[in-house]
Amino acid sequence: MSIPSVRMTTMIDWNWIKMVLIGPAPPPPLDAVPPPHGALRGFGLASFILLLLVICSMTLPSQGKAWIRLTLLPGILYLSLALSCKPELGSFGSLLLDCFWPLLGWNLIAKAVDVCICGTFVDREGAEKSPRWIVPKSQAGTWEGAVKLDLKGQSAETRDGEKREAKMNGHASDEPKATTSPVYGDIEAEWYAVPHSQHFFSLRRLLWACDHLFLLRPHTSWILPTEQRALEWAHKDLVRAALDPSSSRYGKPEDQSIFSVIGKVSLMTACLLNERLLLVPPGPAFYSMPVLVQAFNVLFYGALICLSNGPIEYFAFPLLRRVLPVSALLPMMNQPLLAKGPAEFWGKRWHAMVRRSSWRLSRLFPGGRHPVGNKLWAFVITGSMHSIILARWLPPPPTVWYVLVLLLVPGPMAFFVGQGVLVALELALLGPLPSGAKGQQGERWTKTLARRALTWGGILVTCRYFVGAIAATGMHTAAQRSHGFGKD
Repeated sequence: MSIPSVRMTTMIDWNWIKMVLIGPAPPPPLDAVPPPHGALRGFGLASFILLLLVICSMTLPSQGKAWIRLTLLPGILYLSLALSCKPELGSFGSLLLDCFWPLLGWNLIAKAVDVCICGTFVDREGAEKSPRWIVPKSQAGTWEGAVKLDLKGQSAETRDGEKREAKMNGHASDEPKATTSPVYGDIEAEWYAVPHSQHFFSLRRLLWACDHLFLLRPHTSWILPTEQRALEWAHKDLVRAALDPSSSRYGKPEDQSIFSVIGKVSLMTACLLNERLLLVPPGPAFYSMPVLVQAFNVLFYGALICLSNGPIEYFAFPLLRRVLPVSALLPMMNQPLLAKGPAEFWGKRWHAMVRRSSWRLSRLFPGGRHPVGNKLWAFVITGSMHSIILARWLPPPPTVWYVLVLLLVPGPMAFFVGQGVLVALELALLGPLPSGAKGQQGERWTKTLARRALTWGGILVTCRYFVGAIAATGMHTAAQRSHGFGKD
């Protein structure tokens, strides 16, 4: 991409903005895709951005180092936006596979805003800004200054204080020994909080910064996994799993039956073999197709996403259990097809890879600290992530900063904002879903029917606009799909 002129940097290109947000935007030519060796360049740039993010994260437990985060933030944002939209900075040689780069760019941007903005201006000092490590009792003896947590996650007396009190009362101390928990063991109920390292350039602070960036769900780290390190905000889920192992999802794949795996693979294969899907023409013609064909396209994408993880986990989890503790493994999905309402679908059954980031970033917007406002803004933020995935399929932006407009592509935003509205309607009209099997069985059948209608009717209606945006880019066509996988 050529260096933009001064005029382009000082004038707003309204024609490009109109083309992206309103349309029609012509599909990109296939011969414009750079060769796949650009992937190494892309991973190199992403590694440099991650290094800057690690440095920013290392400053969180320290006082008076906010200037480092705020100084590095503009550069991180610029490089992440450039990685999202410029094929010369990273490409697999395929428009279809190159959707990975905008997705990676969005996650880097989200982490940068979380660490640098929320960590400086929004978070309170302590667990909200820089959550401590927590380790199980079997590991606590190897960590200096570890403090026992009660079941609610509150710090109890230090182990040294407990030892002195035990001696005064004539009882044996329950100080944890420096033993290693077995890899195949169950999750422990007693956890200890580990204070931050006081040395900014210590390896311990570096390791904490990596965990702070990469731990997206309430499980223990995959880096040095036998130490079973998690962050404070995961304590509640880990204790709940320890106290009720029968309902715990840790260490268990989504599909625990080979028949379920066979059924899902068969369904995905049937979707992929349907030629009518691959022959959808690019452009707005998608909306002129029969309603049933549009609905099939919606079901196709949903099936590929929600059914693909279970079969992989069925074979991968037994292998991972050889090197990872139970507390480090969580299935991606939780049987989303069994969801009883929109709130349960998105809050408990759909994957949670960006859920925590969305909740944290929502606090930057008006009303984002209110529970309802936080949920609605979380859907807007999730919509922005799915919008920028289409960046490589839309006209190249005049400058890097125009990529911010790609966070508001109408199709994906309509789907996720619509789902947020449905969640709010469910909670307002039907109330929260009763907890426990007995509570749900006692709910009136009319409410149960209404929740399911909101879930699946809402998905079919709102996801139509998301799929329509994908079809408008030309991603649907058989020629571009086959080119994306190297089949001319």
